[in-house]
Amino acid sequence: MLKTYRIAVLPLAAAWVFAASPSPAQDRPAAPETSSVPNAQAVVIQGKKIRRDRKSVRIDARSGSSCAFMRGFSPYDEDVMQDYLEHFGGNRDTAINDPGGDETDPLRPGARVRDVAPFGSASQDNNGQGSSPGDRVTSTTPGGCTQADVAAASGRNSILRHDKTLTQAFVVFDSGDYPKALELFEKSYQKIGYDEAAFMLAKMYLAGLGAPADVEKGIFWLKKVAEARFDPKDEEIFDPAAPFAMSTRANATMTLASIYLTGAGVPRDPKEARKWFEKAYSIGFIPAAHILGQIYQNGLEVPVNVDKAIKYYERAGEFGFTPSQYELGLIYYAGEGVPEDRKLAARWLMAAASGGHPDALYEVGRMYDLGDTLPQDSAKALVYYKEAALKDQPAAQNALATYFYSGELLDKDLNMARKWFEVAANNGEPDAMFNLAVMLMNGEGGSEDLVLAFVWLKLAEMSGLEKATSLAAKVAARLSPEQRDRADAILNPTPA
Repeated sequence: MLKTYRIAVLPLAAAWVFAASPSPAQDRPAAPETSSVPNAQAVVIQGKKIRRDRKSVRIDARSGSSCAFMRGFSPYDEDVMQDYLEHFGGNRDTAINDPGGDETDPLRPGARVRDVAPFGSASQDNNGQGSSPGDRVTSTTPGGCTQADVAAASGRNSILRHDKTLTQAFVVFDSGDYPKALELFEKSYQKIGYDEAAFMLAKMYLAGLGAPADVEKGIFWLKKVAEARFDPKDEEIFDPAAPFAMSTRANATMTLASIYLTGAGVPRDPKEARKWFEKAYSIGFIPAAHILGQIYQNGLEVPVNVDKAIKYYERAGEFGFTPSQYELGLIYYAGEGVPEDRKLAARWLMAAASGGHPDALYEVGRMYDLGDTLPQDSAKALVYYKEAALKDQPAAQNALATYFYSGELLDKDLNMARKWFEVAANNGEPDAMFNLAVMLMNGEGGSEDLVLAFVWLKLAEMSGLEKATSLAAKVAARLSPEQRDRADAILNPTPA
């Protein structure tokens, strides 16, 4: 881990003064509202929509066993693969499979047909072959599709287009009639095979909605989604702006992984959990790679393997997943299982900070502040601290409070300093607890309050800040019996 640069600025401690550039008053971040009395226990434990003609369906190679679009072609033929991944067909089909073919011919591979007239209308020339599937069931094109395939694909598309069971199931679910919703979701799945229906069934069985909780049934329905045939064109598209957005399939897969990882209703099985995390990553859900990195970095029932962890973190980090970028920064900064490389660490931390990762913002600010690897630049440090503080990063909030307290290169504002120290203290930052206690003792930035000063010093001590111990003892000697009782009530609240 990076060395944390602790800031203690008040008169009763050694002063670490952070230089910062002037900031216009209107640019100052307002401190969030906090409760003046801490919760002691909480403080210490801490796609683009595509318009489609729903009557039209592009025949899929899997819609009939005789459809063999890829037969005879190398799977590494880029043109063929690209066309297949996009929509099984397109202009390339004509050139490769049926030179000079007519796109209106329903048997042409990749042809688009309408389920209301899959074999053409009466006005079309069907080569005298009739218009029912039975007329040419054995006829195939070079791609392998028969009229039976056309009929199957068209029939399913027609059912899908007219089906209302999934919508009805969600309406009933929202109304609170869970037993009926359970019935409708199962009917919807049996009729069409909606992933959404299976996933809802899984969640309802896991939560005990509409039926007694049944983890086994929940897992059964999750696997219906997670183990369904995977179409490469359905690979997850990672969006750094919404990194945890996921499809129903990814959601089901990650839910399975979580169940086995935590032992939620089943024996805990990290190996099975890893299998599902790998599955989620294989379909493009990038955060799963980060979790796999954590598993190998921390040795979660596997040997610690930093090299494997780095590989997973790098895969996710290259997509712009900031938690992985941050972890890589920490690993290279400390030389954790790899040669120390501060410059590489700074690059990964800068990348994570650019993506808004709160801890990375703080660490980059700290590096600029100290001239650690990055050039010393107090103005840049303040910018990073401010951004991290606004994202609720406790150490950065403490640093920002320090600027307001010291008044160096910022207008001195004890009221604002006290507010930010309180925010950071409530977020579990021990130095902020200490600093806030000193301000409460001295009546700086607000009224004097020895009781709360003692409470915050004890919480800082409980959080591991050794210097708080002696000061807490001094404050305790100044408290009346009534004040000490009030402090004890805050530190040891009566269970509700």
